[in-house]
Parts: sequence; structure tokens; C-alpha cells
Amino acid sequence: RFEFAKKYANMSLDFWKKVLWSDESKFELFGQKRRPRVWRKPGESFKEVNIQKTAKYGGGNIMLWGCFTWSGINNLVRKHKLF
Repeated sequence: RFEFAKKYANMSLDFWKKVLWSDESKFELFGQKRRPRVWRKPGESFKEVNIQKTAKYGGGNIMLWGCFTWSGINNLVRKHKLF
């Protein structure tokens, strides 16, 4: 990112008005795929505060894409899996 910033630091406003910025993100619908790290004292394993509910067989995920330009933002788009 720093190299990008140095390369384009002196570009004109007209240049930046023509740029489209975009990104995509994946969101887990029920929890996260990674296993959480838990720190608890001996004898506290089954206290309600230490138990996290889960969804059997995973909860799925959703991938969203969005973009913006000088003139404004666009709608988020749900990306579907391609098989």
C-alpha cells in the first residue's frame, strides 16, 4: 500500500475522479470457522459464562462485494458460488 501511495501521490483530481474502488468480504453467518481460545480457572469449564452455543454442521457464509467512486457509493452485491 505504501508503494501505491508513493506512486500515485501527485495525481490530479481529475485522475482520482475516474477511479473506482472496490472490495469484497466473506462473513460467517453463525460463529467463526476457527476454534476459539478459552482461558478459564480450574473447575469453571461448564459455567454458563464459559459455554458458547453453536450451529450444527456450520452456519454457512455470505460473500459481499461493493464499490465507490468520486461521485458516490454503489449497492452491495451478494456474490454467489461458482461451481
